[in-house]
Amino acid sequence: MEENRPLLTIAIPTWNRAAILEKALERILPQVNDFKEMIELVISDNASTDPTREIIQKFKTAYPGVRLISFLQSSNTGMFGNFRKCRELSGGKYFWLLSDNDYVFPGVISAVVKGLQQYPEISLFFLKDWVNAQPEGDIFYNITQNGDFNAFIKKATYYPTLISSGIIRNSKGRDAEIFEKYQGNLFVGFMFLLESVRSGFPIITMNGASLYLEKAEPSFDVFKAWIEDMSECIRYAQETGVLKKSSGLFYKNIVAREILYRYYMVYKQKGSIFRTTGIGLTDLFNRLYRHYRSCANFWKFIFPVAVAPVPVLKFYSGLRKPKTARIDS
Repeated sequence: MEENRPLLTIAIPTWNRAAILEKALERILPQVNDFKEMIELVISDNASTDPTREIIQKFKTAYPGVRLISFLQSSNTGMFGNFRKCRELSGGKYFWLLSDNDYVFPGVISAVVKGLQQYPEISLFFLKDWVNAQPEGDIFYNITQNGDFNAFIKKATYYPTLISSGIIRNSKGRDAEIFEKYQGNLFVGFMFLLESVRSGFPIITMNGASLYLEKAEPSFDVFKAWIEDMSECIRYAQETGVLKKSSGLFYKNIVAREILYRYYMVYKQKGSIFRTTGIGLTDLFNRLYRHYRSCANFWKFIFPVAVAPVPVLKFYSGLRKPKTARIDS
């Protein structure tokens, strides 16, 4: 059984993004084809109503030698359910949950395979450099080994929460427990990364532009994700000893400053952000306070937004437009 096991499962959850998925498969399948004995590709379609099925079939026909496993959900199971199906279908030694709107550059799969062969027992293979445009010229990759997760997280900040950034061990011993206990957590991919890091194996980082980020709006409640779900992940990491208390606080401070502050700023002015609407400002502030009040950046960045009149925020935003961070859909 182990001899026939792929080295790597690349799993893509998708829903009603046929055109985006097509671009992703155009980029990744030629590379996977070069390593078809080592890699399987899993696609979980969350009951799409667009031509997603036809796109998947087109690539199955074009690459008959690639182990391409596709699954069609009978109904939309939400992001959590689609991630779960990807994990259930995966058979590789390592597991890469790849968003359908994150495109791999030429040479990335080769670099990943070489890295996994060079370091046969790792807990996390971190793809560090994401870009918003095709780099000019050749891309050169180098791989470095990191120390413990607490040191790593202070350099990587919130990027390991983005599902496409981490390739992890595909050990499923606690999957059922995690899926049951953290039902609906939109960062379940990060939860499995934390579980992998618990193994104690080394963490390695691949440097060099690896992923191009196609613009696509999240289709979920971004405040639930970054307030409740992220707090739950950090609490889990601390309870299991993966993160020290000081590292957990550092991480929440990063989230408060780089993500929640920016989302909150936009939401208070517009009453919506992406597809997140209908949340009362008092309720939203209470949720932020409940989970982030121990963070210095809550008081430095979020609290001033809460007390500032909307005209003041609009004036400030005109001077310095808030950026929008993302997580994968």
